[in-house]
Order: sequence, then structure tokens, then C-alpha cells
Amino acid sequence: MKNLNRRDFLRLAAGGSVAAGLSLTGCEGGFAGGGTAAKKPPNIIFLLTDDQRADTMGCTGNPIIKTPNMDAMAKDGVRFTNAFVT
Repeated sequence: MKNLNRRDFLRLAAGGSVAAGLSLTGCEGGFAGGGTAAKKPPNIIFLLTDDQRADTMGCTGNPIIKTPNMDAMAKDGVRFTNAFVT
């Protein structure tokens, strides 16, 4: 097997992406059960703050800082609690 250079790798990756995309164009139901899934757009809110410690929100147990809107989103959503900055 020969070594791939950047150009060949990108050409293969683009070809694979196009092939994967074209293979899905004939699919309608998506599942073998034949049921139709509701076409609902994803509801994603991504909050990224700079220089904020993990314990500076009410949802993390801080009794002094009041963040009711962020607490409500954290209660009903997904929190990533194992993130680090290097």
C-alpha cells in the first residue's frame, strides 16, 4: 500500500462523503419498521462562557449566585460537567 499524500487523502474523503450522501437519497422511512418520524428540527442551545468556574451557577449548588434561567435549562437539558481548559 502506498503512502497517501494530503491531496489523495482529501480526494478519497470527498469521494466517500459524496457516495455516503448519495446512498441516503433513496431512503425514505429511515427505519425498517416503516413508521414515519416527525420532522422536528433539533432544539440546541450551546452556551460557552470565558473565565467562568463550574461552581458559579445556581444549578451547581452555589447558594449566593442566582441564575434562574440557566438553572432551568440545566434542569431540562444536558450538562457537560467534565470539561477542562488547558
